[in-house]
Amino acid sequence: MAIESYDGTSLFIIDGHADVPNPLVVTAQGTIDTGTAVDVDLLRAGGVAGVVLAANVVPGEGGAGVASDLAIIDAKISAIKQMCAVNASKVGLALSADELIRIASESRTAIMIELLGTHAIGTDLEAIDRYYRDGVRVLGLAHVGNNAFADSSRPLSSQRPNEHGGLSALGLAAVERANDLGLLLDVSHLSSDALFQVLKTSRVPVIASHSGVRSLVDNPRNLSDPELGAIAQAGGVVGIVAFGPYLRNLSPDEIQAREAIAQAYGGMKEGYAGLTLEQRKAYYQAIIAATQPAGLDDLLRAVDYAVALIGIDHVSLASDFNQGGGVEGWARADQAPHVSTALRERGYSEVDIAKLWGANILRVLRAAEAGAR
Repeated sequence: MAIESYDGTSLFIIDGHADVPNPLVVTAQGTIDTGTAVDVDLLRAGGVAGVVLAANVVPGEGGAGVASDLAIIDAKISAIKQMCAVNASKVGLALSADELIRIASESRTAIMIELLGTHAIGTDLEAIDRYYRDGVRVLGLAHVGNNAFADSSRPLSSQRPNEHGGLSALGLAAVERANDLGLLLDVSHLSSDALFQVLKTSRVPVIASHSGVRSLVDNPRNLSDPELGAIAQAGGVVGIVAFGPYLRNLSPDEIQAREAIAQAYGGMKEGYAGLTLEQRKAYYQAIIAATQPAGLDDLLRAVDYAVALIGIDHVSLASDFNQGGGVEGWARADQAPHVSTALRERGYSEVDIAKLWGANILRVLRAAEAGAR
């Protein structure tokens, strides 16, 4: 398909958010070439046109301060680019919406890189420019824990909630710099105040790449109806994420079991701080075993709600693979067509499905690019 002929009605499956393993510690995998839910062969088998891969780090994950956390971010970005180079016949690094369409039209999967969270860059505003030059095209100012730029919806126990009142002065400057560069801003993970301040400050639409609906599941990572409406009113997009805890309410027994598991690992109030890789893996395995998995019906219930509230033009889809994401029916990248089938069964038209899967994401990517100056 010629780039200039794309009208938003053809199906481009774009997964709005997935993660990659830490290549500094997951030496058996190294990158996402093989062995994860989004490896290159699974992407191709699922007909996935594009995926946004996030480089993020939980405070303390590196084990030796901010510098070691930054090393994880850099290693993940390098691993993504190396994966694209080694598997050039199957995937390609996209630096724009048009490049994503071009790569997909060549029967390859386009990879876009997100820097999710600014904890590891400290107070270095110029780092945003460096990461843009290194291929990052989506920026989330917060991940787990507040940082010098923004408050998180999940502050660490040692942090005061809403300590900046949303964005700091540095965070406001970062929004403007992201706009100037043409970066798409991701408001998932931000506190409510920070989210609204991004919307007020940004000249262009934003994305909440991987979030749920708080009216359905009361989780701090999910978005309230006013937040959903404000994102849409600003022309943005909300990616409904295939992450079980954001899609279905836990039973009292599940809550009790998860709390007991967390206590066994020190409460998990400070993220991964103090946990070895083996302990992190064991923790996640225990949590998964103690929780009933969500399914496609749970995912699409949230999609239905969001579409009814803010309109089909403002909703997209995200897996959150490799960070606990995936539901029964869409547990790996090759199962993406199952989502399309389930949407058809619920009465969504082919044009609607094209919007949910890719056209809406492409629109906000282009809007961010057009705002650069």
